[in-house]
Amino acid sequence: MENLISVHGGVLRLRHENGTLYLDYVNLNEYGNYCNQVIRLGDNIMDYTENFNAEGVKTVVIPLGAKIDDDTESEFERRVDITSVNNNKNYLIGASAAVENYGYIWTTVTYDSITDPANLKTMGQTYLRETQFERATFNLSAVDLSAVDSSIDTIDFGDRVPIQAEMFGLDATYPIVEMTMKPQKPEDERIVMSANLRSKKVTLTGRVTSSG
Repeated sequence: MENLISVHGGVLRLRHENGTLYLDYVNLNEYGNYCNQVIRLGDNIMDYTENFNAEGVKTVVIPLGAKIDDDTESEFERRVDITSVNNNKNYLIGASAAVENYGYIWTTVTYDSITDPANLKTMGQTYLRETQFERATFNLSAVDLSAVDSSIDTIDFGDRVPIQAEMFGLDATYPIVEMTMKPQKPEDERIVMSANLRSKKVTLTGRVTSSG
């Protein structure tokens, strides 16, 4: 939990195989089947609600890595930063739409185990697009575009589906953790997407319901 889940996200999953019980670590990028249909706010999303406060969105991040041990006497703790790989700047700015909507909202994130500046920059970019939204649950009423374009994958329960919300700077891939299908009223169909698989409110064993 400390070295994997708290740092990289993902989930721990039990697996029975040949009479043996295994505990697997599963990254969100490996969970379920990948669906190429993008859930995009303002495109195929009719309406949505989310359980995170938009005021908490961060648009600028200062990523810090492992501590730097040296003989220099200083009252300030020195850590690996991204200045050497980021035009001498120690910060990253998120999507322009998010900045336009919320302004420059700064935060600092620390990754104690990262010693390479390039890897640290990648983690900072991932934080702005994905990590800061990991506790969000998106409750969506979405149009399945596969009904009008056969080249687009159908969205199914358990699939990993790209979700984009330009106004937040969100560009991530989350699993479908709940799905309600109404063949007679497709406009009332709903899906729930969440990266927070450890939430007590989310279950991946929930059944897909169908009603007329």
